[in-house]
Amino acid sequence: MPGKTVPIQQAYEMAAKLYHQKRPRVAMRLIDQIIQRRPNHMHAHHLRGAALMQLDMMDEAEVPLRRALELAPSNVSFNNTFGVWLKKSERLEDALKQFEEVKRLNPTFAPVHTNIGLVHQRLQNFEAAHVAHGKCLELDPDYRPAMHNMGNTLDALGKTEESVKMFTRALRQSPEDAEILMDRGLVRLRAGDYERGWEDYEHRLTVLNQRLRHRQVNAPMWDGGDFKGKTLGVYQEQGYGDVIQCLRYVPWVKERGGELVFLVAKPLERVLETVDGIDRIVTAFEDVPAIDFKIPIFSLPRIFKTRWPDVPAETPYIRAAADSAVQFDGATLNVGLIWAGSTTFKGDHYRTMTPEMLAPLTEVPGVKLYSLQFGADESVLTEAGLEGKVHVLGDEVLGDFFQTGGIIEKLDLIITVDTVTVHLAGALSRPAWLMLSRTGDWRWGRDIDNSPWYPSVRVFRQEQQNDWSGVVDRIAAALGELCSTRS
Repeated sequence: MPGKTVPIQQAYEMAAKLYHQKRPRVAMRLIDQIIQRRPNHMHAHHLRGAALMQLDMMDEAEVPLRRALELAPSNVSFNNTFGVWLKKSERLEDALKQFEEVKRLNPTFAPVHTNIGLVHQRLQNFEAAHVAHGKCLELDPDYRPAMHNMGNTLDALGKTEESVKMFTRALRQSPEDAEILMDRGLVRLRAGDYERGWEDYEHRLTVLNQRLRHRQVNAPMWDGGDFKGKTLGVYQEQGYGDVIQCLRYVPWVKERGGELVFLVAKPLERVLETVDGIDRIVTAFEDVPAIDFKIPIFSLPRIFKTRWPDVPAETPYIRAAADSAVQFDGATLNVGLIWAGSTTFKGDHYRTMTPEMLAPLTEVPGVKLYSLQFGADESVLTEAGLEGKVHVLGDEVLGDFFQTGGIIEKLDLIITVDTVTVHLAGALSRPAWLMLSRTGDWRWGRDIDNSPWYPSVRVFRQEQQNDWSGVVDRIAAALGELCSTRS
């Protein structure tokens, strides 16, 4: 009946259901109504904080979570969720202390153990994480989040088969769980099982933090068929490097149809202008033109049935600025350095180094080092003790990716962590040495030192978790050998 007030308990149950369906914004509309009617409804405050965390609104989540604890200080679930908030807020030591409090309140509360495991995962203590997730499953063998977390930990420990089995076990309980399917896909892709990996990875399109982008482009999804006389919109869904990696498929896409429109971020525009087959480039999603079909760019490998090791790897397939004013000394080995990625990337802590870690490279005779690091000025290198040892080009010189590519073309070698720059160098067919963590991204495979995607890229992988010094020492030795062959 219109205007009828829903009983508070019924409203709360509806909000909780929406939260578990990963519809937090809708859930919060109900929650706010509950709190307005009953300001001290402790469960509503708790659920509001959890919903805000689901939206990655960590600062906003703190107030309702603390309010719930004020109303019920000994509530095990509230204490546990606050620990999760601490963990997601990168207050890792505080999170461990909070989870110890949960264990004190209830030693048999299974979820706290897998949350402890997640903190250890973030700290790259994967053996400890394995023990913690195992304890959770010992207490509750059917606790699906622990199976999911254990699957990721097993992957980090290099146990591919066990990881896939654990994800599959979790999926028996929830066959449509997009996050578990996506993570199983990433494990399969890392292991080179591209056929099944692409299918699983396609479920990323329904994971909460990616839904908005896919909804911004209003058209049916392209199935890879003929679209002659029609318009296809290919759109960026993740990072810059993902776009560059998949530009290799443009000729194949163009063969199947009519007008090809690319929707990408502005810094990629001039790079895409060099790719034959792209008819139009749009750099603002609010200006999406009328199109007949759409496809997220990282669905192209699946569309074209890319298999390991038969990746289409003919390079170069992009071009870069030919008028770069930067000149380099031809008598030395000129090397570009990148030591950090974007802090907005979820896994940045796995790939980013500090500039002082690269100090051994400055001692190699015959090498001249240049910083290609965006946002790094002379003061950064001075603080790292590298003043005068690494030459800063600066953001104005680096420009957009087209301009940076022109600098890469003139350098002898790029040494970089896993950022867009390695994709740029690889797509230009320029030599690049990739410094990769032990738990490196899936596209670099497992325990190999080359790349099926970029023939010019050589991978230097951590032999021990979080040990960058070993990587840098091996690169310094390889630089010395390279210099000796040039002298």
